[in-house]
Amino acid sequence: MTQASAHAAAWMLAALALTTADECLGLDREFAQAQGRSDFARYPLAVDLPATPGSGKRGLALAQGDVDGDGMPDLVLSLVTAEGEGKLLVYPGNVDYLFPHTAQARARQALSGAPPEAFLAAWPERHIPVAADRMVLVDSDADGRMEVIVGAVGGDSLWRLTAAELRGSGDAQSIALEGTLTALAAGEVGRRDGVDEVVAAVTHDGKASLLLWAGSRRPPTRLALPAPVSALAVGMLNEDPWGDVVWLGAERLGWISGSDRTLSGQEWAMPQSVVAPLMAAPRQLLLYPPSVARGARRGWLLDASGTLHSLEWNAQGLTIAAAAYRRADGLPWPATTAVLGRVSTEALPSLIAGHADGHVEFGLERDSATRLQASNGAAPVAMLAMRLNADALDDLVIVDTGSAIPSVVASAPQASFLVENNSNLPDCAQGDGVCSTDIGMGCGSGGCSLRAALQEAAALPGPDAVNFSIAGGGQSIINSGELVVNAGTSVDATTQPGYAGVPLILLFGNATNGPGLATFGANNLVRGMLVRDYASGIAVCGSGDVIEANITGPYPGTAPANGGNGVGINIGGCNFTQPDQSRIGGTVTAARNYAYGNGFADFAIAATSGCSSSASNTEVLGNYFGFEPDGSVTRTAWYSANICQFNGGSIGGIASGSRNLLAGAAAGSGDPSAMRMSDCCFAAGNLLVLGNRFGAAADGSPTGAVGQGIRQLGRVDALSIGAPGGGNELVGFPGDALLLGGVMSSTSVQGNWVGQLADGSVLANGGSGIYIDHLSNSLPATAPTLSIGGSAAGEGNVIAHQAGAGVLLRGGERSRVRGNSIHGNGGMAIDIQCQDFPGCGSGPTLNDPGDPDGCGHNCANAGQNHPVVTLGGGIFARGTLNSRPASTYTIDLYAAPACPPDGRGDLTLYLGSTVTGTTDANGDVSWSGVIAEVPQGWVLTATATDEAGNTSEPAPCRSSVAGQLLSDGFED
Repeated sequence: MTQASAHAAAWMLAALALTTADECLGLDREFAQAQGRSDFARYPLAVDLPATPGSGKRGLALAQGDVDGDGMPDLVLSLVTAEGEGKLLVYPGNVDYLFPHTAQARARQALSGAPPEAFLAAWPERHIPVAADRMVLVDSDADGRMEVIVGAVGGDSLWRLTAAELRGSGDAQSIALEGTLTALAAGEVGRRDGVDEVVAAVTHDGKASLLLWAGSRRPPTRLALPAPVSALAVGMLNEDPWGDVVWLGAERLGWISGSDRTLSGQEWAMPQSVVAPLMAAPRQLLLYPPSVARGARRGWLLDASGTLHSLEWNAQGLTIAAAAYRRADGLPWPATTAVLGRVSTEALPSLIAGHADGHVEFGLERDSATRLQASNGAAPVAMLAMRLNADALDDLVIVDTGSAIPSVVASAPQASFLVENNSNLPDCAQGDGVCSTDIGMGCGSGGCSLRAALQEAAALPGPDAVNFSIAGGGQSIINSGELVVNAGTSVDATTQPGYAGVPLILLFGNATNGPGLATFGANNLVRGMLVRDYASGIAVCGSGDVIEANITGPYPGTAPANGGNGVGINIGGCNFTQPDQSRIGGTVTAARNYAYGNGFADFAIAATSGCSSSASNTEVLGNYFGFEPDGSVTRTAWYSANICQFNGGSIGGIASGSRNLLAGAAAGSGDPSAMRMSDCCFAAGNLLVLGNRFGAAADGSPTGAVGQGIRQLGRVDALSIGAPGGGNELVGFPGDALLLGGVMSSTSVQGNWVGQLADGSVLANGGSGIYIDHLSNSLPATAPTLSIGGSAAGEGNVIAHQAGAGVLLRGGERSRVRGNSIHGNGGMAIDIQCQDFPGCGSGPTLNDPGDPDGCGHNCANAGQNHPVVTLGGGIFARGTLNSRPASTYTIDLYAAPACPPDGRGDLTLYLGSTVTGTTDANGDVSWSGVIAEVPQGWVLTATATDEAGNTSEPAPCRSSVAGQLLSDGFED
């Protein structure tokens, strides 16, 4: 038997065991059914190299992430040989295992003669300089590919490997620690920007400290700790939007609150800690993701004795619960490792732990647990929870003590139902485990309908699966009112025979005043459906749901009048719900949703349920809004996306395949736009909008949208529109590309392309690039409001070719505009205007002596005076500034090929910055600084930003002096 056929046989035997011999796998099926928990199968993972227990190699650590940039998570295994050498193995993720019914997957299966496995063949083993028992994956340079960071407790270095280095091209890069490693973690610390930070705990000369790397090329921040640390985790402890670090030593539990350093300029808060003596040293910290359902509990601790404790957050901070958690049989734990994963119908991930005798148990946060028998009785040394197959649940990857072969424990449904006809008849005996309908000749005479299958699944403990085989295959139309997907049910219409990428199961609502499919409970999957002619095509009202590979709108190639929905995909589209942690789309093409030709919005978050619903922590990845599967544009009437009452989550991302395309509006009254964001009923925020394309198709052609690109209204806090490596493209709109209004705090606009695509193609906008419209001044004077660009690499925006101004400010204060490339616009690069004050309208605003804000309190950015460049060239510039007395200012220098007609400089090339001394009693100060070299023949300009964050208009142009090197007082 060949290796491929042997593994195929193992896969088939595991699947057979699910239905015939659950007791052989050590499963407590009665409890699993009663609690709605998933069954699991297990089979060995193929390894091409001789990495077997007999070879002397053994696994030390597991990690996951998209290393090769194909949109699929890959598995990374750290090994040690009998001689103590470190090795890494990378198993590429297999899209065919996650989407086995695409045309490409079926073709590959036909060639191989076997069903797909969870991972493709491993890359060749990679030698590393350390036997790594600590490993994290991060995309520190935001290129869409994860790097592997490894180290060993007691070692004095970390090692970084990119995908190329993992394939053998180049050596691992050393990162000196200036101490010995005691713990390692990764996650978003402080402000969210789509990129995880690396956090390491070290000791040196008896002193403990924490190192934090924000980006691959920046030196770490070092913070002193009161005691040595043996466990670290990154998460969100409290209710603010910043990521925190939790650390734990033998006698102290501590945390470092994230702060918005990017906008406020604050340093990290000093570590806080409490006395928390343990019987044994901590080994692992696990934190829940931010969720409305987690309550006081924030995570779990595994100590060196194998005892599990819960972590809770209260008014005094973080505490360790006194009660220890016990195993399913009631005996004390010697747990060896633990992980959090979505393995049930619960909204929060379950606690999963490996036992020294080889058992794996999950659901430990309950009074009892479900046991899963390990394959060989050896204690698991590392576990991962990662979604591998065709449901919304996590699967487990486990490596056992002494083994070099990881194994996969794949989730499987409690019950499966096959839809056989396109009727809308109900189930005739709900809860009996049989999907059957009655066509007038007795129960069972009508076969299984979609409605009957969903009713049967809802009546039974889940998770369950609904698959399709209607009329032998091909397209089938189901006329139906609202259907409910509940409690971990997977509805997979890609199983309909003949599926090749375009949905074959069409759900037709006939103008139903409600959703076509509505999800409730948690961890549901809706895949491969076409839903049309409902108030909402798909309404996501549960948590942890996955919505992928669907079309919400008319059938491809038909007119929108032939059956669009009011809203295509509606998160929180049900009254009195708080959906959380759901994913719309994915990072591979097979997961993409298409929403187009809908009446109000292609995609919405809590925009149609009044004030009764909200949504949090939703990921919207890789979708096409306003586009059909063939790429043709079919815009919706008002909005591609209407987002309201949200907290957390992301639209797009930095990971490969995360980009959404938003075509923009076709018509609509009021404020048609590609994306509208508002608080609606209460403050919203903490949303990432990263890496998306607004106003252009995948081939770069304009969509002909009307109105604006992004429009923000009301109170929206901690909003990030773009980030270094994750900029959006906003092009081709007749209005403003980005309009920000209402009240906001801690909002950043960074790394975007406005008026041109990232490849330089010009698709001009008809209004301003970024329009700040009467931002409210009701926030405290110290609150950071808005940052457009920044001085660090990648933070600046490219804002070019607008008909109006590059950045137009018509109200509000504390809008930093720094480090951008703003050029070639019809108006000024930065135009500060005021409300109802003569002389402060469009065009250059004159300085007023002493800068008393002569334009009045409604002047944008307090009417900050601009500096004057008196000399510059080569790598040096100097000048003067008159502004408020007893103050200091940041001067940003720019160069441009020529001066615009208004005499104020374009901000084409950012040269750097300098900080002034303190202004005198008249508000005067001279400044000078070393800058990047000015191209010969270019002109210089500058802006001033005060300590509160108010940026001025550009200074009048100044011709550069070739060869200027330094200031010695004799330049003139």
